[in-house]
Amino acid sequence: MLIALQYWRGDEQQALSLARFLADIEPHRRDDVILILARAWNCPLSTEAVKVREHCAKKMRTILLQSGVERSGHPDGCYGLWAGTVGRLYQLHRDGVLPWDFATVATFEADGWPVRRDWIARLKTAHARTLERGLRITGAVMDEPIPHVNGNMVMELSVWGDFPSLHTCTPQVAWDVLHAQVLMPLARPCNVIRNEYGTRDWTAGCLSAVAREAAWVHGVKDDSVAEIVRGWARAWA
Repeated sequence: MLIALQYWRGDEQQALSLARFLADIEPHRRDDVILILARAWNCPLSTEAVKVREHCAKKMRTILLQSGVERSGHPDGCYGLWAGTVGRLYQLHRDGVLPWDFATVATFEADGWPVRRDWIARLKTAHARTLERGLRITGAVMDEPIPHVNGNMVMELSVWGDFPSLHTCTPQVAWDVLHAQVLMPLARPCNVIRNEYGTRDWTAGCLSAVAREAAWVHGVKDDSVAEIVRGWARAWA
């Protein structure tokens, strides 16, 4: 599985801190995942990003990647980062640069956190169930403004190649909403990824209850989840 942490200049430090954490909670080096540090088209490669890649590479293969899709602001920049990341990974996979068995990508933004030490295994198990049903996307399905699968999801790279309509997006429209007609029929709604957009002040009890099903929580607008998970990680060690 490819795990793409996507960031722009405004949340680079948050993303790089998260990447370090993901490496640190792994007890041993693993070869079944590749971590992608994916930055926006107008985000220069920083010295810190290079250092984080070196740090994470001790636990898993880690790649620095820059989106080539020039979109800025919100929501356009979100599309540019996602499309530039997935499109480039699809090309690298098609060209044989990435191992052929790495055909699945988890696209995550910097405001997410794993809520279990075995979060990768749980994502892989959940997505395997998706594939068994003949579907290609695992994620949180949202009802507003229309039913759509949130862009923090696990997806087969083949989706990018099979649906050229994904290669563009109307300005000022959220890409996962605009492309709902394509993505929803391919998606299995699953609580393994939880979109908790706009929430704050999480408690350990509430997060522990969510973690019974979820492996990844994103969209929280304060540091409450990060602080709780960092505390849990001391027990995971």
